[in-house]
Amino acid sequence: MKVRPTVFDSKAEEKVFRSLQSRWSSELVLYPSLPLAKLICLEEDDRLPASELRFFYQTNVDYTFCTPGGRPLFSVEFDGLGGGFSKVGVYIPHRKTRDRNRQWKLGTKLRYAAAVRYPLMVVSFEEVRSFDDESITILDGIIGQFLAKHKLDDYLTDLQIPDFDDYAGLGDYGDWAQGELIQDAVMGAEVRSKLDNDPLARRAAQEYHALGGGGYSTEWLYDPPLPEALPFPKGLISPGPEYMANFQARWAAWYKAIRVGCRVTVNTTSGSVVETVWARNVGHELGVSPEVVVENAAKYLTFKRARIVTGSRVGNVE
Repeated sequence: MKVRPTVFDSKAEEKVFRSLQSRWSSELVLYPSLPLAKLICLEEDDRLPASELRFFYQTNVDYTFCTPGGRPLFSVEFDGLGGGFSKVGVYIPHRKTRDRNRQWKLGTKLRYAAAVRYPLMVVSFEEVRSFDDESITILDGIIGQFLAKHKLDDYLTDLQIPDFDDYAGLGDYGDWAQGELIQDAVMGAEVRSKLDNDPLARRAAQEYHALGGGGYSTEWLYDPPLPEALPFPKGLISPGPEYMANFQARWAAWYKAIRVGCRVTVNTTSGSVVETVWARNVGHELGVSPEVVVENAAKYLTFKRARIVTGSRVGNVE
């Protein structure tokens, strides 16, 4: 026997840990290779087969993000060997490995986590590969979206609600105005949480501001593509069976989509600037929409390139 030289199973796993630690250490405490039994505890009425019981107490999770007090918030499994990812709690391998039980192992971890509603996701090189010169990744965008949602209650607690006395006696208009003010305050809290906690959303906003604003368009993409949505006729009160069938077909296609993408176009005085970002359909276990992540990434890259191309002098092209 001998002492292991490192707790990491590979250089790639260690590199990802160092990158995550450097970006998120000010917000979260990151632990490598924690035993699964440190995150999930079995109760007296839990009955696992002997093979699963051994696996439960022997297996580790690659990266776990905790509060400063040690409470686990979510975990990330890095699948360097299989190159796979998790989609809505299901492990999807990318390539075969020598470990014939790898799919069962990762799938079992995801199943245990889902049973206690603990956020655990599987990623690989595609999610930790930088797509700009600031080393930001899709995984950073996923973590940022998670934190923005997780900390939203703090921002809502600090809301500055306007004094409604000014609207007393205005009848229905006063009630409507009060509702609008509350809604605006809540939306402002959501925006602040995103800008404070999500590096991709923050960079997109900063680049848009530096660009000087202007019009842009977004287009969402899927691989495999979704069926075309049927146009909803004007004046139709309720959708007919063909529209429900179309909706169900699009929902099924979305569920099967391996990748999601977003294409952003900015019209400038120097012509159109277009950037497209793709990511695998990952992040659902953390309550994160991959569509939001790729939209923020595509906006960030498009606004940045448009700013450079135009020198921040942008105008809409009719």
